[in-house]
Amino acid sequence: MPDKVTHWTPEQIKALRKRLGLTRAGFAERLSVGYSTVCLWEQGGAKPDRRNADAIQRLSRETK
Repeated sequence: MPDKVTHWTPEQIKALRKRLGLTRAGFAERLSVGYSTVCLWEQGGAKPDRRNADAIQRLSRETK
């Protein structure tokens, strides 16, 4: 993943979640958001706000 992403695409979010070995529910829990929010992000129906984009960025630095 890039060093600093300010706009996460659906593909990047899904790839990160899978790289971390998390289900949508597990990813949602790690970010303190709802399952449906993760679904919307991965399907392109919504984009993470700045706070969530920063949280996703922090998760991207983790390894499985």
